[in-house]
Amino acid sequence: MSDPRIFRPAPRPAAAFRLFCFPYAGAGAPVFRLWPQHLPETMELIAFHPAGRGHRLREAPLDTIGGMVEAVLEAFEPWMDRPFAFFGHSLGAIVACEAARVLQARGRAPAHLFVSARPPQREPGEAIHQLPDEEFVYALNCRYQGIPAEIMEHPDLLELLLPPLRADFRALEHFHPPADRPKITSPTTVFGGTRDRRVLMEDLEAWGDETARLCRIQTFEGDHFFIDSHRPALLADIVATLEPRLAATRSTDPAAV
Repeated sequence: MSDPRIFRPAPRPAAAFRLFCFPYAGAGAPVFRLWPQHLPETMELIAFHPAGRGHRLREAPLDTIGGMVEAVLEAFEPWMDRPFAFFGHSLGAIVACEAARVLQARGRAPAHLFVSARPPQREPGEAIHQLPDEEFVYALNCRYQGIPAEIMEHPDLLELLLPPLRADFRALEHFHPPADRPKITSPTTVFGGTRDRRVLMEDLEAWGDETARLCRIQTFEGDHFFIDSHRPALLADIVATLEPRLAATRSTDPAAV
């Protein structure tokens, strides 16, 4: 299957379990390119590559959470032929959560939901997606320890990055889910960085009100991008959490007997 929205950094056709990954604002699927080296051969990582970046640069980026959810579920559908979990970081956490809700309503909830560096929803605050470029970049760096220095030093790269970033922040700033929607039924793990200036412990704990089952919080000594600085530990936690499901798939796989 060839789909520009799908990124498989280490194809494992025989894997019995899949981890679907949702990138953070402004990012593309390659942010997960190194993850498979920390995963067992029985697990395949598949990430969504959004419009407006990388090889999809010429496509207009989506700017609503609903549109993003529809796009990822359409792209992932052919790959949901075996047990799976969702992982999303920051904006990706919201998209993963909302995609899980849609699948839950269809009777196909993920085996586990991993959400990272994001509260389930935030009180309306100052919108930044329409700020002039300089102010927008300043706000990103103040709030999220945001744009890497190597990009800041290259105006051409920054110019390419800003449109999808603005679209992603517009989606977040206009996301106002109803208070009475069904709770998440998938077991949920919430990840956070102890030095994240924007997402505090109470924000992570707020996920407990969104879930109907186990909701576990795990923090790492890092800022908003602890998923890079603490990648091995993060993925070790994910693998350990999913091990009972992996064991179950192994026990039912005829090739494993």
